[in-house]
Amino acid sequence: MGHSKINRGQEGIMFRTYAIAVIVLVVGAYGIYRLIVRSSVPPTPPTQEEIAGLAGCLTANGAKFYGAYWCTHCERQKEEFGDAAGRLPFVECGVEGDVSLQSDACRDAGITSYPTWVFADGTQKVGELSFEKLAELSECPWGE
Repeated sequence: MGHSKINRGQEGIMFRTYAIAVIVLVVGAYGIYRLIVRSSVPPTPPTQEEIAGLAGCLTANGAKFYGAYWCTHCERQKEEFGDAAGRLPFVECGVEGDVSLQSDACRDAGITSYPTWVFADGTQKVGELSFEKLAELSECPWGE
C-alpha cells in the first residue's frame, strides 16, 4: 500500500530533531516563566540610609536641583527623599509673594521649568527623576 519505510539513518535524524525541539521549547518556556515571575515581584524599596547617601552624593558631585516653593512636582521630588530632602542640592527659584518672578541664581542659570536638575557635566533634565536616573547622571552609586 503506500507505506514508506524509514531507514535507521533517518530515524536517528528525526529523533535528534525532536529532542532538540523539545529542549528548545522547555528552555523557552522556562525563560518566559522567569520573566513573568521576576516582573511580578516588586523591587525592594530603598532604605532611608540609601536615599540619604544618594542625596549627599548628588551634592558632593556638583548636581543642582532647581525648583520653586509653589511647584508641586518639586515638592513630590523632595518627598521621595523623605528625611534626606534637606541634604539635596536644592536651589529655590521662586520669589515669595509673586509666582511670576524668579531668583537671580535661577535666571542666571537659564532655568525655565521646574524641577530642573543640572549635573556637573552640564547635562540638564527637567521633571521628577527616579533615584536610578539621578544616580546614573551624577555618577553616584545606587542599588549595588
